[in-house]
Amino acid sequence: MFRVERTALLLIVVLLSGCQLALGSVEVKPVHSSVQKPSNVAIYVAIKDGDARLTDLDESNFAVYENDKPIDQSQARLTLLAQDAAVVHHVLLLLDLSGELDQRQREDLKSAVAGFVQSVSRFEGVSVFGFDGGSELRKLGEFQVGHSGEVRLTGLTSGDPSRNLNGAAILAIKRLNAQLMRVRRPVRVGTLVVFTRGPDVAARETSDTVYSALSTSAYAAFAVGVRSEGNYYLDDVGPSGKVEAESAAALGPAFLEAARLVNDARASHYLVQYCSPARAGTPIVRLEVRYVNQAGEERTGDVELGFDASGFGPGCDPHSTPTFQTRARDPWDMDLAPDPNEGVPAPRSPSGAPATANEPSPAPTTPPAAATGDDEDEGSIVPPPDGSGYE
Repeated sequence: MFRVERTALLLIVVLLSGCQLALGSVEVKPVHSSVQKPSNVAIYVAIKDGDARLTDLDESNFAVYENDKPIDQSQARLTLLAQDAAVVHHVLLLLDLSGELDQRQREDLKSAVAGFVQSVSRFEGVSVFGFDGGSELRKLGEFQVGHSGEVRLTGLTSGDPSRNLNGAAILAIKRLNAQLMRVRRPVRVGTLVVFTRGPDVAARETSDTVYSALSTSAYAAFAVGVRSEGNYYLDDVGPSGKVEAESAAALGPAFLEAARLVNDARASHYLVQYCSPARAGTPIVRLEVRYVNQAGEERTGDVELGFDASGFGPGCDPHSTPTFQTRARDPWDMDLAPDPNEGVPAPRSPSGAPATANEPSPAPTTPPAAATGDDEDEGSIVPPPDGSGYE
């Protein structure tokens, strides 16, 4: 019954999305934001048009308004900042090791994973974990940003021939949380990629439970599997998208396509900063995106946020790195009292780690993102983000 209701809900969403696309609307999803003196406003956004993630925008594609009045570029000095100034992205790749893999299957899987890691690790770190019918995940490899050389995996064997797909996906969310807690940068964006050779048969968790967990988590989740009848389970573990290999022997191209989806998702994020002309009050900023698609059609979209401009003044440098200590808010929240803890460093444990709990909440808020491997020994733990910028 729940699956039928979910299918009906998805149909409604698709119909509404179709209406939105017909109106020419680009989705501009806020991931995180930063408001700081002297008058800097920064917004980290993920942008797509339908299923197409927009990866080649520049400053000319953006315009900024405050209280519906356009801000001239000579005042706003709108700038696109490099992501690595304040953002880290990370991927957790989850591999199905259920049943018994023969030597050829293991080699095919290793080769496919190597292609994925080599593509994705150019821009973000990759952690690889395996699952079978057991109740735990198994770490197979960790690869830092810029990894070069051989991609070595350890432990590609099954200890339980069953398949705990649903339970493993939920465990992977927790593991990705832990990965993110090692990262010092203020904006963290995480992605889960799940490869499975079939549906869950261990029944440790239901498909509806895992679908709900992934759909409402702060992470993008993509699925990779083999094309077959009734492979609905790929939708359950891949609400952000799926890739189907033509056969079990054709995993290489499928994993490369999954890598492309992950890379495009990262590249469709933009860190936009401008100098606000406001000097008081609580203006509503509207960030507008406009571009021309391959069919020659102009497409637009925007996002609105409110912020407190009290004490703003001259001296803004749009190229400075945002601190993300104080964020902009949804316009309808501007009449609410500000969070007394916003902008105040989190209390720290004796080890120096912030003691804040991970409590996901609706975007816009801090995004997920990931451990890159190079942050592992830095000793500072940051709670994972609570908004993703992905779907």
